[in-house]
Amino acid sequence: MAQHPHGDATSSGPYDPEALYDVRLSRTVMVGRARIKPLGGHQMTGATLNAIVTEEGTDAIVSANPR
Repeated sequence: MAQHPHGDATSSGPYDPEALYDVRLSRTVMVGRARIKPLGGHQMTGATLNAIVTEEGTDAIVSANPR
């Protein structure tokens, strides 16, 4: 289950688009033309996470903790 920030989320998604997050993925996802694999941790902006949720669903994100 993804961990969501409280307060700064916008109507475009559950993550603050300008914040930076430490992310773990449950499976390989596409971000634009890039394929991101679930190996290790990643750093992503909230805008990128919101795009993943829109395209892949919330179950693609194991955790997303604000930095």
